Amino acid sequence: MGRGVITFARETIGRQLAARKTQGQFYSQGLNASAYVQVDGTLDKEGRKRVRDAYEEAMSGSDNAYRLAVLDKRITKFETISMQPKDAQFLESIDATDRDICNFFGLSEHMLNRGKEAYNSNEQKYIEYLQGTLDSYLVPWEEGARIKWVSQSDQASNYFKFVRESLLRMDAQARATAMSVRIQNGIMTPNEAREKEDMEAYAGGDDFYMMSNVRKIGGENANQ
Repeated sequence: MGRGVITFARETIGRQLAARKTQGQFYSQGLNASAYVQVDGTLDKEGRKRVRDAYEEAMSGSDNAYRLAVLDKRITKFETISMQPKDAQFLESIDATDRDICNFFGLSEHMLNRGKEAYNSNEQKYIEYLQGTLDSYLVPWEEGARIKWVSQSDQASNYFKFVRESLLRMDAQARATAMSVRIQNGIMTPNEAREKEDMEAYAGGDDFYMMSNVRKIGGENANQ
């Protein structure tokens, strides 16, 4: 039995989620670190909660950042525990974890908006993405579907396949050139090319052609 990527990388991904949760909590407090107060007397649990709630209501959140704290005479000491955002090293751990996720899933860093993209066209970028990342998942799914969903007697002539061409779609000029070469060499019919362009078929468009003054295969002049 295979071991899933999520299972294999759960500690890394868990660290990523925990760091982001901590980051969100950090910013929700208005970028101000916690503080402590000393009171004149002994407080029970409910009393401590009332003091804490009163302070958080006035000071917590980005809208209350840098407000003046007003304390009564029962507070004998108030002191913040400062921490600058630049000292929160968990932000650096988030950056490192993104690279770890790229390694686990076989992704190029630019696919997570990191690093530099070194491709001259979308086709080149997605060829690398398809071969280096997706195919390691698509091929097992195709093989598993054939085994599980097709009877053994039909497996010789039936199979499942993902249509990968949608990821490798070229620009209009390159696409037209490639289809023209295929049509002129008997690889595909004009109607097959029109289908890929979401165009309707036309009568006579299902014939194959071969380069020799571009004539139909099997036509009247085939033996001349």
